[in-house]
Amino acid sequence: MVFVYVFSLCSLAFFKAAYALYDSEFYVKADDDIYLRPGNLIAFLCSLVFAISVLSKVLDLVRGCYFLHRSFVFTVG
Repeated sequence: MVFVYVFSLCSLAFFKAAYALYDSEFYVKADDDIYLRPGNLIAFLCSLVFAISVLSKVLDLVRGCYFLHRSFVFTVG
């Protein structure tokens, strides 16, 4: 059984450049495809929106406490 792989133009360009630049016994190109699942993307974006909204509320509370604390601080001099 003979395995034949049809290269994409990007892969061919990679091997051509690698062959021209390096004197090696073999060349390897890893699969760099990105697979996106819409359901996972939606869940991730929703979790980010929730985290940002919670963080915004926490920061508002911290700022309020800081300014409240600072209003009671005075110096004697």
